[in-house]
Amino acid sequence: MLLDFFAGTANPLLPPRLDAVHLTRDAADPSHWQIISTQGRYELEAARLFVHEDIMTRAAAVLPPRPVPLIRRAFWRLMFLVLALPFGRRWLERRVARSASS
Repeated sequence: MLLDFFAGTANPLLPPRLDAVHLTRDAADPSHWQIISTQGRYELEAARLFVHEDIMTRAAAVLPPRPVPLIRRAFWRLMFLVLALPFGRRWLERRVARSASS
């Protein structure tokens, strides 16, 4: 979680990253925030507060990995098989030398 606050002060100074955050706003004073995280408890006086969350872990859990198409798997398996042979290495070296000279 990343916090951007405008015209505010934090007591004590906030670390660059907070994990497992619970954020509450004071009902009597809307510019007063209380942040409780695994790193500690923080008081924040801010006119505006912007909360940025890293959703990569949640998105990775929801979105399944995309399967590799069979033709691509076959292509790379064939390429590695050809490159394992001395002929395949020479063929690749000639292709690289030809493309580098162009």
